[in-house]
Amino acid sequence: MLAKHLYWNMKLFFDDEYRNKEVEALGVTFCLAQNGMDDQTFEKGLAEWRKRHPVEVTEDAAGSASM
Repeated sequence: MLAKHLYWNMKLFFDDEYRNKEVEALGVTFCLAQNGMDDQTFEKGLAEWRKRHPVEVTEDAAGSASM
């Protein structure tokens, strides 16, 4: 039940259907994964999410500090 406690604008959504980009109206960050999920698509989604949350990101997955 963690999801119901998260704000929509904190979510990153990957999908292979562009029509689902409409979730951005809720504040969700959408990333198109046309050919399925891979490292490049994942990094692209994270980069887009970070652009929308520049102050909120304090460390990356490796634990390195960044702002």
